[in-house]
Amino acid sequence: ILKNVLLKGSQNDIKRITKVLTHQYGPNCYTIPYLALIRSYRSLLQECIALLQNAASIYSEEYKNALTEVFVGEKVKGDESDNEDGDDYHQSEFIFVFQNGLVLGMPSLLNISAQLGFSDVLKEKMSEFKIDIYPYLVLKNLITAYVEDFEHEKTLVELVELVFKNSKMMMLPSGKTSVLDTLVFNLYKSLRPNYPNDYNEEDGETDEEKKEEHAPTKFFNQFKQIPSFVDLLLGSLGYSLEIQYGTVCYLQRKGEGVYEEKDLIAMRQTLIEIGQKVGKNLPPATVSKDYNDFQKRSEAMLDMDVISFYIFVIDWVMNLMLLTEFNQDDSNTFGLALRQGYSENLMSYSGKVIQLTYTIKPSNLWQGARFLVACDHNLIVIKEQLGLTPSN
Repeated sequence: ILKNVLLKGSQNDIKRITKVLTHQYGPNCYTIPYLALIRSYRSLLQECIALLQNAASIYSEEYKNALTEVFVGEKVKGDESDNEDGDDYHQSEFIFVFQNGLVLGMPSLLNISAQLGFSDVLKEKMSEFKIDIYPYLVLKNLITAYVEDFEHEKTLVELVELVFKNSKMMMLPSGKTSVLDTLVFNLYKSLRPNYPNDYNEEDGETDEEKKEEHAPTKFFNQFKQIPSFVDLLLGSLGYSLEIQYGTVCYLQRKGEGVYEEKDLIAMRQTLIEIGQKVGKNLPPATVSKDYNDFQKRSEAMLDMDVISFYIFVIDWVMNLMLLTEFNQDDSNTFGLALRQGYSENLMSYSGKVIQLTYTIKPSNLWQGARFLVACDHNLIVIKEQLGLTPSN
């Protein structure tokens, strides 16, 4: 319909295509690209991009100008094309396609960003963007954009710096961490977005409940650089990790946690949604700077994509939390030997060390997905043998 009716045969006329794509339809004055975004018509949005690409070389100035006008919502300076239909084209903020694309998830977001080249018009528009209002959605879509189009990592860094510029809660990437690890850190932080970000002990607040309310913010604000993902997860639960004899893990209590295990499950589900949305050809786990360190600490052999890797770390930590069922009164009497295997060996124990084997199996959730599967079918039997009551 878009090709054959609206364009009326003018499929190679980029000015005509631009005019159609920037025309505001109906009482709400929606453009076609904006309608495609808010209604999640992914194929329609991709068709809009394809029409522009078919009408002009993607390296030409006219293509870049048209892309800016359609997705940024401003006529390019000096473009005085005839206004045959009497349209007074001016997109207000709520029809700012690129900005809404960050919130709603625009296909080819990084590709469009790379082609736009972060023009002055885009930078000016993005200065109005308030990521702290809906951080979770934006971060989720930025991660999706990266794993969908990860050769544009440099573009992602530029876009992240632009989007995070006015944020009070986002940590920017540094040379010591990857931009993806930074986005995952910020996504985990944004799982509970309603906590204030401006708490300061010097403000003189003495109410204990108020201080408790600020606990997640205080926890995340202590980091001057991005921690490893496993340390972040354990720290948010109130623990630190000590590994002895290769794979024997001990949990040390470090105070009250600011998150609960249900938050790890929520993070896991978000990552699964990202993997399913992209579906295939996700970047390898090695794009995370956590990868090598975690492999050494866990002695795991992890041949998987990067989303599977983050999920693996969550599952690894969740299995490590079994120690809280064996160790009473926050003691670290028992250790847990988490060992990778290729067969489903039952759990066992030797002295004060619980041995848990896990396997890594393919999943049909998306092409290349691989998940940790713990061989813990006899967990209740082990607890009974150790004299732990069901309530423990």
